Amino acid sequence: MSETPRTDEQEYFIDGDRGIVDSALARELERELNAANERINQLNEALESIRDHADDEWRKAKKAKP
Repeated sequence: MSETPRTDEQEYFIDGDRGIVDSALARELERELNAANERINQLNEALESIRDHADDEWRKAKKAKP
């Protein structure tokens, strides 16, 4: 299976083996990529926050140890 099935489906050839896709598809894919990258950034920030909180809790527990 292709890694780019949506592009492959809409690709057409004018001259030789150089494929072309409609700019509407390219824009749609780019918007989806940007949204996915933004989501990744949000998840990374959330993970960093969780790690920071866990580190803080670990330090508190270590200090409270008799």
